[in-house]
Amino acid sequence: MKTTYTILLVFAAAMLFAANTDITTLQNMEPEAPKLDPFYRKIHDILEVLKQKKIVRESGLNENEKNKIVEALLKSIRSDLRYNPADSKDYVSECAQSSKSQIFQPVSLRNGKIIYFRIDCLSDDAASKLIADYSKSLSASDAPAGVVLDLRNCRSFEIQNADRIASVFFNMAAQNVQKNVVKNQPNCAILIGENTVGTPEVVTWLAEKSKNVITIGSPSAGMPFKPEMIKLPDNSNLLVPQIPDAYKDMPDGPVKPIIDAVNPSKEPNVFNEDPCVMKASDLLISLKTFNKAKR
Repeated sequence: MKTTYTILLVFAAAMLFAANTDITTLQNMEPEAPKLDPFYRKIHDILEVLKQKKIVRESGLNENEKNKIVEALLKSIRSDLRYNPADSKDYVSECAQSSKSQIFQPVSLRNGKIIYFRIDCLSDDAASKLIADYSKSLSASDAPAGVVLDLRNCRSFEIQNADRIASVFFNMAAQNVQKNVVKNQPNCAILIGENTVGTPEVVTWLAEKSKNVITIGSPSAGMPFKPEMIKLPDNSNLLVPQIPDAYKDMPDGPVKPIIDAVNPSKEPNVFNEDPCVMKASDLLISLKTFNKAKR
């Protein structure tokens, strides 16, 4: 109920600014909801600042000002609750297109010591193939020392596949995930970047709770859950994330990797020129060597 009420408040605020509200309306606006409600209080405080500083002119707000104010209102709740101006980037359509993208074959690197997987979507078919390819690589006579899972261009909102990937690739002792027991499970490096959108962000968050994974790259897009799009009168949109109960504790905002690295956009066949892949490979080989030395 509180979430619905909050969304309605933000929607009302967005409608207010989209209508190019004049200074008189703002001056007369007083909170009608209980002042103890923290979300309503934040919205009201922002409006008070605008009035006191006389930011709003008699002629009203221009488009850039309206966009900035609405964005500020949304950030007061969750940073993945977004306001998209008209004709801006449509993450939902992009992710739908990604579900049709090519499924890449695994690649052996560093004389077979590292297995590299690139996946640009986490649809049911893509996730099933990834798991099958991973299991096959582990059943080989010479199992890899490490696995690189490249999610830098992965966009999808198939949340049901987050646990599937985590249960296979990660040592999830700290999570309520049904673990597929794998003998001598190799360490895993996950590569992420600004084009990592949706379910792969959830996968990365789960990975950071495990004991055998390192995350490398740059911060993700910060939209882990499929949003509901609310169309506003000026053709802009509010993107309201639909957060499953199982992931309600996931922090909002981009997922940040443990290790920063250059995050270039490379074709999948030039691995030896990709510094992010090379750094991941070096770290995984070093971890394998270190673990052997401890025994």
